[in-house]
Order: sequence, then C-alpha cells, then structure tokens
Amino acid sequence: MRFRRSVAGAVTAVVAVALGVVAAAVADDGGDRDHAGPPPPTRPGVAGPVLDWATHEPVDLGGGWTITDTEGDGPFVDVRLDGRLVGFLEYTSHPFEGTLDEHVVEFVRAIGDDRANAPIAGYRFAPDAAAHADAADGPIVRYGFTGTLRDGSPSERTYQWAGVRDGRLVLVTAAANDPGGLFPPEGREFTTVELESVIDRLDRLVRASGLPDPA
Repeated sequence: MRFRRSVAGAVTAVVAVALGVVAAAVADDGGDRDHAGPPPPTRPGVAGPVLDWATHEPVDLGGGWTITDTEGDGPFVDVRLDGRLVGFLEYTSHPFEGTLDEHVVEFVRAIGDDRANAPIAGYRFAPDAAAHADAADGPIVRYGFTGTLRDGSPSERTYQWAGVRDGRLVLVTAAANDPGGLFPPEGREFTTVELESVIDRLDRLVRASGLPDPA
C-alpha cells in the first residue's frame, strides 16, 4: 500500500528528490521563558515564548497550553492543555542542497501523489500556501495541508516549519488525525480541532525559539 500514515517518509523522499534536482541542474541562489538562563538572541519583531530544544524545559504558551518534555529519547516535545496531553511536535534534520521553495514544492507534490492513492472515495487533499518568516535563528517557511473526507469532514491536518541550517534541512512538524479519517489517531495525537486551537501559539513558539540544532 503506497499511501503513508505520517509525513516522515514523504520528507525523506522529498529530500532525496531535491538533492537529485539540484545536482542535475543549476539552481538559483536563494537562498517568556519558564526556566533559568537567558533566551537565545532574537531578531527584531520575533517575540513569544522560547523553547530550549536541547533541554525541553517546560514552556507556558498561555491559555492553558504548555510544552513539556516527552518520555524517551525521541525528537519530540509534548503539547498539553490544562495538563492533559493532546499532541506533540516532532523535529528532524536531513542533509540538503537547494532552497526552501524547492523543498515545499516537492513536499506538496509527494504528499499529494501519496494521498491520491488513499483508499477512501472522494478524499480531498488541499495544500496551504507557503508563508515565509523570520525566526530567531534565520529564515523559515511554514506550509502544510488538509485532508478531508467526501462529506467535507476533517480527516487530517499537518503544519510544518522548515529552514536550512549548516547545509541541513531542519523540520518541525505538528500533525493531527481525526477518528473516522484516513488515519485513525494512535496515542498522543492532536485532533484537527485541537491543532487549529493552538497553531498560532505554536507558530510564535517556533519563530521566537528558532529551529533545533541541526546536529
């Protein structure tokens, strides 16, 4: 079965495609903290709660939302509402040559091709327009997609932030799956309503914190 539950496999495929494209063609140059210690430097206009990606110290996002460390050693931080675990952020990095715009185009193409094989009649894939912004450590782009069922009810929602740091593509992902959708939720996953409720707070967090260390 070709379609994928998560975007991780698609990201790997996208990075591989991007490396091949860039190697074969001439690309245009494009190129409130709750714990002790000073926050990392921020650019003018980038304000918000700051997460230390190395220590995962708790962060208050306001409105009852918090970021906390997760169990285990995986590249995740938990997102909680009034102490209840509702979802997580995943962060990864990959060797990369190219531009952020190239990455977004290939990501959307890969996911769109994948969802075209969804075993649900009338399943609809709708990508977001890419939004470029400045984070504390440099330029990033936010993009994503929505998957809906034939009757228009939500199935899945993914937001992803990306930046190129030290020759690596660094990604932060927040994904939601609803019961009755293409991928029924497993464990600590957002619902689409929960993710939409916190996405603006998460966006400020990523911009103010910068991306995780690519190493």
